[in-house]
Amino acid sequence: MLSLTRAGLLDGPLRTIVATLAILLPGGLLVTGLSEVAAGAASAGTARLVSGPVQLALFLAGVAAATSAIGMPASALANIQVAKPSWWVIGIGLAIAVAGVVVNVSTPPAAIPWIVAVIAVSVTVQVAVGQVHGAAIGGLAGAVSAAVAATVVHWLPGGPLWQVLYLPAFWIVVPGSFGLLNTAQIEVGNGAQSVLAAVSAVFGVSIGPLIGSVISRIPRPALAVPQLRA
Repeated sequence: MLSLTRAGLLDGPLRTIVATLAILLPGGLLVTGLSEVAAGAASAGTARLVSGPVQLALFLAGVAAATSAIGMPASALANIQVAKPSWWVIGIGLAIAVAGVVVNVSTPPAAIPWIVAVIAVSVTVQVAVGQVHGAAIGGLAGAVSAAVAATVVHWLPGGPLWQVLYLPAFWIVVPGSFGLLNTAQIEVGNGAQSVLAAVSAVFGVSIGPLIGSVISRIPRPALAVPQLRA
């Protein structure tokens, strides 16, 4: 990617690089660690919170080393969005990501439509709220809406387990690539604000599972059956 940029064939290589590394980024690790700390599991949460930033730092060191090796300035790692994708491009990308999650966890066929529905609700809420209030509040809203949608579907007759519905939506909402995009801005002199944005986004999403765990414990409403008078 960097060589294509040096040859003038690609603008803003950082986003393209992050796209290829997205599956390896520790977004879920960071969010899970912070959630465990907030829930009282300090040892497990702290270990994940240490491991996650170290992995991000190693990814950043590798990208920075590659940039230096081919003689490109650090400014090449600026977070530049060359063009805003159309809605149908975003939809295709989301569909591919959902398909990958479904295949990865060997989802039962009967649960796939419900998982897609829960993901659609959480992503819609996350994007809509995030555009107005920022990534942190958007991530929190997405995680909470996923918990609410998963709970409602679980209440339905024959609905899948709450965990089966919530976890795929949680993985879609987790801002893994967002962390590396912002951490990389340290190289171009805009690190403090960008890292703060990444931390706030991770914190916002991590609060979602805590609220979601409370929502999931709400008992299923009992349906009143009308009795016929003799």
